[in-house]
Amino acid sequence: MNRIIKNEYGDFVKNFSILNNNEDYKLKVTLTYKYKVNEKGMRKWISNLSNYLSKNEIKINGFVVSEYDSSFYNLHNHLLIWSNVSWSECKSKIFNYWKKLGSVDIEKYNNKDDYGNYIMKFIGSSENNDWDFIEN
Repeated sequence: MNRIIKNEYGDFVKNFSILNNNEDYKLKVTLTYKYKVNEKGMRKWISNLSNYLSKNEIKINGFVVSEYDSSFYNLHNHLLIWSNVSWSECKSKIFNYWKKLGSVDIEKYNNKDDYGNYIMKFIGSSENNDWDFIEN
């Protein structure tokens, strides 16, 4: 995928939350897994996380990106998340859920970091690196 298209993806991701929620993202998240997980398994765990948050009256939306390491063995995810609760409350719930599945790195989102372009950097470089809306 060429650089211009990747930049347009990055701009789309960066502006999505403001356009849809009238508020910027609250968290940037990296999730890894203790065991080898394929795309189907990853979607199951992301869906389970979303359901867990929903049961705790936390609404989220945003993006999830699947990224494999250079050997295409280990999958990890980058997420940009908007939430209807404070970033610290959402962070706490995500951490408590994910700590059993693997490691989790959660930071407060800062739109100056250009994280939208960062998470889209490998999209199109192989069929194994993909993105989707968290809601899907």
